[in-house]
Amino acid sequence: MRLIHPLFRAGVALCLAGLVSLQAMAGPSFDANRKELEKLSANAGAELHRGFQKSHEMLMYLELKDAPHATEAKAAALQHFNESIALFKNVSEIAPDRKIAYPPGDDRDQDALAAFQERLKEMDIARPTTEKELAELAVKAVTRHLYVLEKSSFKATRADYPALRKVLRSQALLLDLGILTSIVWSLSADQPDTPAKTGAEQ
Repeated sequence: MRLIHPLFRAGVALCLAGLVSLQAMAGPSFDANRKELEKLSANAGAELHRGFQKSHEMLMYLELKDAPHATEAKAAALQHFNESIALFKNVSEIAPDRKIAYPPGDDRDQDALAAFQERLKEMDIARPTTEKELAELAVKAVTRHLYVLEKSSFKATRADYPALRKVLRSQALLLDLGILTSIVWSLSADQPDTPAKTGAEQ
């Protein structure tokens, strides 16, 4: 097996450091800010981050030119992402059809809402209009990332560059969309409640 070029090692290290920093700042991902959804949502988000953790482990093994263990870490990451999707589906099933409130808010809120719209546009996903659709967004976004990772193949050589770029970009988008979705949940939950049925009540 060919040795990884020094630039490859440096590039992956920088990307990994940046993503770890982003993950640390992001906090909850796709956090449904509703009491009845809080625990389910938190478990789904935790499982998602376990997937990211295994993805970072995969990168570590690629740094060490250990393709077999990198493949094992990738498989574990895919399993966590699949479990996260199943948990997020549970959240979406009981999320209310309550219309999302996109309030004027301050500049910080407006910046977050604008960024949220930009991320959705990048991923070609329509802006959710209800909290149920907002919950379903997590399922769509994580599923897309899972497919990107699933299709990738790494041999710890410079031939990995294109696939690595796709995976890292997909992960960065998912992390950003996750925290932005949490912000939208919070803004909507802060608005006065209106009668709405949950999926369990319908």
